[in-house]
Amino acid sequence: PPPPETQNAFPMTDTDGANQTQNWINAIDCGPLGCTPGWSSFQQFPSFCTPSGDWMIRATWTSFDCSQLPGACCDGEGGCTELSQPACDASGGVFQGTGTTCAETSCPIPEGACCLSNNNCLQLTESDCGLLGGDWQGGNTACDGAICPIGAACLPDGSCIDGITQLDADMLGAVFQGVGTECDGLECPAPVGACCVTTSLTCIELEEDQCMLVPNAIWQGPGSLCDGDGDGVPDGMCDPAADCLPDVNDDGTLDGSDFFAWVNAFSTGGPGCDQNGDGECGSPDFFAWVAGFGQGC
Repeated sequence: PPPPETQNAFPMTDTDGANQTQNWINAIDCGPLGCTPGWSSFQQFPSFCTPSGDWMIRATWTSFDCSQLPGACCDGEGGCTELSQPACDASGGVFQGTGTTCAETSCPIPEGACCLSNNNCLQLTESDCGLLGGDWQGGNTACDGAICPIGAACLPDGSCIDGITQLDADMLGAVFQGVGTECDGLECPAPVGACCVTTSLTCIELEEDQCMLVPNAIWQGPGSLCDGDGDGVPDGMCDPAADCLPDVNDDGTLDGSDFFAWVNAFSTGGPGCDQNGDGECGSPDFFAWVAGFGQGC
């Protein structure tokens, strides 16, 4: 027997043609004497084709964008996240299909240039490159001869480092000396920095060894500038952050306590003793301290 007519989720028996605007039927192609095949509304059917006495189901249909459903999204680095296709595309990933999950998806692990200790290069995954003791250059990088072969590089402080790539040297702010070069026999240029004369606060950029030859001067370190007003443009004056040598106790004030602090540094060979920048602690530093004290900071 047919199901109850009040249960609309189940088929019902059509007794009056159900000739309503919102009713549709998928007709079968029965040839030239049959009704129009495919989906049509009851209103589009000729009267002799309108069904009656058949089983039918009452249902509604709502449009839904299936692209919003999540699926596995491979990020190109071997990782996986479950996202909708638009979100996956926006992140630069590769969508694996609606309904797929990361648990059942094996995302490809990218290969990249692997620099070996003998200057050779192979396209490997990061883990395989590590097993060989290589230097992996990142996913999808290529062994094109430009980033991989290793050599020596001069660091900003004048020291040298062996066995790095051009890419690594750039990241360290170093100057790459060429493929196959070694620190042995290579002389890196000494760094230049601000040399501040404490008695006059004038400044000139010199190498550290050169600055030590200047009376009452102190070197401010590699790459430092003679920028007295701190605007980033060298102006021939001491950096405002330069040490005030006569202020031996570093309390920000020049007074008699700095004299006793210098005497203590002189007797112990402490860092505040060298007032003339010659790298030594001796009686000339007393006169340099007096001159600096009188000049102020």
